[in-house]
Amino acid sequence: MNRNEAYIHIVESMTSIQGHIAYILEAQAVEAEKSRNWLCEYICDGAFSDHELQLKQATKVHGQLIEVIDGIVKVENGMAHNLKILLNKNEDMDATDSSSLFGNLMNSDADDS
Repeated sequence: MNRNEAYIHIVESMTSIQGHIAYILEAQAVEAEKSRNWLCEYICDGAFSDHELQLKQATKVHGQLIEVIDGIVKVENGMAHNLKILLNKNEDMDATDSSSLFGNLMNSDADDS
């Protein structure tokens, strides 16, 4: 596998991961909608002895969703950082071709390793 094929494989892998993250976010949106409906119907003033307990229950549900979304954001930031490094290395290797974002990535036999 030459360098160009390796770069293409990396980018394809990152797009696959992005697709899986989109599925996770979609599932989380459905779960958030279910939680919202549950909170709206079952968490009412008469269900709890005091307001603090009611607030703690609602905060617990939302806190779990926020943790999942925060984890996904961290994964996305890490992937973006790695892709940026990959693109910057490639641009440094081929400074003459500034018109292409991927530099010499698409040149067929420029770097066979």
